[in-house]
Amino acid sequence: PDYKDEPSPLFSTVYQEHLTELRNNQRRPDTISETEETYKDLIEFIGDKPIDQYTRVDGRTYRKHLEKLPKNRKRVSKYRDKTLKEIHSSPVPLKDRISKDTQIKLISRMTSCWNLLIDEYPEFVNENVFKKKYQNVSVRKQKDKRQSFTESDLRIIFDHKFYLPEIFENPYHKIYYPYYWIPIFSCLSGCRIEEICMMRPKDVLKVKDVWVYLIREEGEYTEEVTKVKSPYSERDIPLHPILIDLGFVRYVQKLKKLGYERVFHELRQLRTTKNIFHKNVSRWFNERYLKKIGLKNDSRKISFHSFRHS
Repeated sequence: PDYKDEPSPLFSTVYQEHLTELRNNQRRPDTISETEETYKDLIEFIGDKPIDQYTRVDGRTYRKHLEKLPKNRKRVSKYRDKTLKEIHSSPVPLKDRISKDTQIKLISRMTSCWNLLIDEYPEFVNENVFKKKYQNVSVRKQKDKRQSFTESDLRIIFDHKFYLPEIFENPYHKIYYPYYWIPIFSCLSGCRIEEICMMRPKDVLKVKDVWVYLIREEGEYTEEVTKVKSPYSERDIPLHPILIDLGFVRYVQKLKKLGYERVFHELRQLRTTKNIFHKNVSRWFNERYLKKIGLKNDSRKISFHSFRHS
């Protein structure tokens, strides 16, 4: 057949095919939703055009547009109700803009989509207008990287005079043992916070005389009961002897006997925040505890994730 007489489809039509492919490949719903938002933003700012009419000028305009976007645009009150063009009409302060890493991620989504169009619609698209010949590499200065905790930091964080009263004598929350165990577990294992919060008693067991935590993703697509960041995140974590000495295994075994399906059963899965368990723990540790003990301030980029960098 002669494809030259067929009209070039609109981007809004073909990007749905890409989303369908992502679903068929069982990518996470959150990933698919974020990808669709990226495509909608392109349409809002550049326009919904036939795919053969997007040019390298559009690619350059899009990259320049990303440099001026505010971070957390959909959540920050002064930006969330504005269109992209309204946001661009008044400069966004540099400190409020999205990071270079985020820009690279968004551009990568567009280049991936355009690679698909080159394969599926070669009669209309023969070059990737969003891909630069010179690709950005995110190289951050050491002072701008998320910092690790020093040995002195760790001594302050886990000083019993600060740590225990903040958890067990705090009138502002009713969550105790998750706040107690989760930072200690992360410090001694390097696990991500969500990996710890999703822990189940049955995943803590003895393997060849060594107590381990088996990190696995289980459940059907979109209904996973435990999740990991990537296939490489599935792993076995030996429990540190200090954890065992503190009674963590006994704690888990007791919860198992009581019939709890999760070790930190007090944590509720928040569907408004990507079905995660860790939100309250993260907020308490980052926004309250680190500031209260004087470690977190404007000059230090530290958070719960700093345990992994330590």
